[in-house]
Amino acid sequence: MKVALIVFSDPEGHPGYWPGMERLSECIIKTFTSLGVEITLITSNRYKDLRTKNKISLKCSQFGLFAHNINSFSRRLNEIDLSKFEIIQVIGSSINLKLISDNSFTNKMVSYFAHFDVYTNWRDYFFLYHIKKIEKLMYGRSKAIILGVPKNSVEEMEFFNTIKIENKIIINSPEGVIFQEYNGKSKQNSKIIKILYVGPLTPRKGVSILINSFESLSSRMNNLELSIVGSGYLRNKLEKLSKSKNLEDKIKFYGYISDFELKKVFLKHDIFAFPSLKEGYPLAPIEAMASGLPVVSFNLSSLIDIVGDTGFVANLEDQFSFTQSLEKAINCDFHHLGEMARLRIGKFFDWNYIISNYYLPLYQGIVKTNIK
Repeated sequence: MKVALIVFSDPEGHPGYWPGMERLSECIIKTFTSLGVEITLITSNRYKDLRTKNKISLKCSQFGLFAHNINSFSRRLNEIDLSKFEIIQVIGSSINLKLISDNSFTNKMVSYFAHFDVYTNWRDYFFLYHIKKIEKLMYGRSKAIILGVPKNSVEEMEFFNTIKIENKIIINSPEGVIFQEYNGKSKQNSKIIKILYVGPLTPRKGVSILINSFESLSSRMNNLELSIVGSGYLRNKLEKLSKSKNLEDKIKFYGYISDFELKKVFLKHDIFAFPSLKEGYPLAPIEAMASGLPVVSFNLSSLIDIVGDTGFVANLEDQFSFTQSLEKAINCDFHHLGEMARLRIGKFFDWNYIISNYYLPLYQGIVKTNIK
């Protein structure tokens, strides 16, 4: 079976531009390759065209508006002969209208849905409108759609209410990690309890809620530290918020950190706090749990599915509830809970399990149908 994985943002060439999708595509490539499936990554870079046995990287615009960059990449896709591939897996809105209208392409196209972006400011309205329009067309023309959200969840209902589709193969699949790449956290007897957040600094991620909860708890506990890892246009505002609360000595902002270094960062912390307000299957909490950290989050369907009974979930958008949940995590045996979290990820959220039970049966069914 020959598979093409099309994703605009290159997990190797310029990591950090689109972190979630980069890590997703990287895990898919590694796992398929380990299972003996021939897979080619088709992606973009800033400097020049690069072609190897398993990768086609197209020089595209990588500056300015996101929508412009996507358009630059999707136009260049017209130069690639996709007819030799039996499955074309598209991550994100990485294709153009010409490809969407080509039946020889769409009959083997599998698209991926995680969530619809939340419009929070004029920047979002400026470029997300275009992206969402392309995504609707893409989902409508795909042979199959992988929904990276739990079955019967609010996010799944939102998808079906927004995208009117018929006669599609649709499966729900979690995201995960390559479990063997993560080490469990050894128990430490430090008096300082270290809390970690990893993700973009955007309104959807709810980081201000975490800072407010941390303020409330640190006023009663002097042994807490908070690390915030990630970049985004809210960073300055969030740094000012922590400074206004006189927490600059206890809250540290680290910006973007590479995947290799991030694995080390997880092991230096005790609890993972994830106050996101909207998600598909988010990778960061899965990575944290694989590293032996219990998770505190809101009760989104995907987080309930991921965390299970190995962490704490708060009522959505409830500041007091999130503070309570974080306090429970601080006061419990979080080392033992983290060990349970790690076991849960190894069992249900390892990419070998996901590919073997969700992706491969889907792909094999499509190939078989197209041969007929």
